[in-house]
Amino acid sequence: DGIRDQPRSRGLGDVYKRQSDSAGSSGSVYNLVIKTPLHFATEKLETHVRLETGGVKFSADLNGNQTAAYIQFGLRDSNIPLINRMMLDIGMGSTLGNTSFSSGLLIRLRKKKLDLITRYVSATSTSETKLPPNWISISLGFNF
Repeated sequence: DGIRDQPRSRGLGDVYKRQSDSAGSSGSVYNLVIKTPLHFATEKLETHVRLETGGVKFSADLNGNQTAAYIQFGLRDSNIPLINRMMLDIGMGSTLGNTSFSSGLLIRLRKKKLDLITRYVSATSTSETKLPPNWISISLGFNF
């Protein structure tokens, strides 16, 4: 059926630093997540499905949990080496109890041992949480 078994990569965790465009936030966040990837590959396409959970902190009085599922997909065996290291990243989940959606780009560095992920995140907010509506996350993950 064209799908080959691939060794699973296990992330040791990501540290997120987020920039917010909301005046109600401190402007930066640090989030430690646990990654559980599922890896599927064909001759031309590679797909990762990953679940992430962890604590998120936007300011001194705004912190809680974040849980999300991400799908990352990219081409394989391209004639351009950089294309083989890039994957599109789409995710959806919950941030501080509010629905969030993200899209971004994953670049694999050092022969798939290091991941650099840049995400644009949009989330709903309530008057109680005062969650920033949009922010950028930069994630650095190690695989083994």
